[in-house]
Amino acid sequence: MKRKILIIHKGGKVHTWCEDLLAGFLETGCQADVAALRSHRLEERRMQRKTGLRHFENPAAVQRIAGQIRQIRPDLIVLLNYATLPDEASARIRDAAGVRTPVISWLADHITRFPDKTSPNLDGVYYFDSATLPLLEEHYAGTPARLEFLPLAANPARFPDYGLPWASRKRGLVFIGNNTPSRRAIIRELQGLGTAVSPFGPRAEAGLKFWRRRKISPAVSSGVYGAYQGVLNMLQPPNTIHGLNLRAFEVPASGGLGTYPLTPDLVKSFVPGEEIIAYTGIEDLHGRLESVFSNPARAAALIQAGRARLLKDHTYAMRARRLLNDWLA
Repeated sequence: MKRKILIIHKGGKVHTWCEDLLAGFLETGCQADVAALRSHRLEERRMQRKTGLRHFENPAAVQRIAGQIRQIRPDLIVLLNYATLPDEASARIRDAAGVRTPVISWLADHITRFPDKTSPNLDGVYYFDSATLPLLEEHYAGTPARLEFLPLAANPARFPDYGLPWASRKRGLVFIGNNTPSRRAIIRELQGLGTAVSPFGPRAEAGLKFWRRRKISPAVSSGVYGAYQGVLNMLQPPNTIHGLNLRAFEVPASGGLGTYPLTPDLVKSFVPGEEIIAYTGIEDLHGRLESVFSNPARAAALIQAGRARLLKDHTYAMRARRLLNDWLA
């Protein structure tokens, strides 16, 4: 009999993390479904307007989710980006699911505090960033909850490698994302040192190439990552402190040459200097890029090794199997 999995997330926009984890569970042979917390029924919207309560704090939304749980009767419930639940929501979900159904979470953001009036009510929390662990240990002290490291991943079907050879790639780095002031400052610093950087995404300083300032879809991002010599990746505080963001996995999946700050968690997923360019500062990054870009054979080896590591260890099907083995084996 197929294992039944229910993934619960906030919803509200295209959430590829949720979609790709769903695909990962389906690939393992599970029956998997998704429940979105964003209010989409009239009574939920009325409750939200009346009380200002959203997601798991909205009783009407929790009632809908509980009904979906009773209908599906999942063997495992996976919350995305919730380290705990409001106590009332937890009680209603447990009542709908039954005491034997594990309720776990996988975090994709570093957290700095727990909401007031919440109990340590999950069976397990998987964190992507080791900076989060001390807070989790404090909150879940004295409970049997499992607190374990689980890095993010990529879906090779969503981020394919188009196989553009090194000699045909555009010079320098590309960055795709929200060009915040801090990111624009880093890009300018690199450009000032002589490293070419082409920014894409909202608020990008793209001159007459206005189309680069639009939000770039994953389908387009994949082709762009593989069209440049390298991809600039930066930390995203406060969301990322020690861990690796999604871009760190999507770039090698796309056949791109990845870069990342030398954080404590980087070495848990990639080998610096062999599968990814790790750097300790902007001048350090500039120097390492100069060395790699002047050696096409080394650059090609980095790209090949990074993608091989991604396919071997960092797909969503592998993450799904890990969760199944941990809770339903």
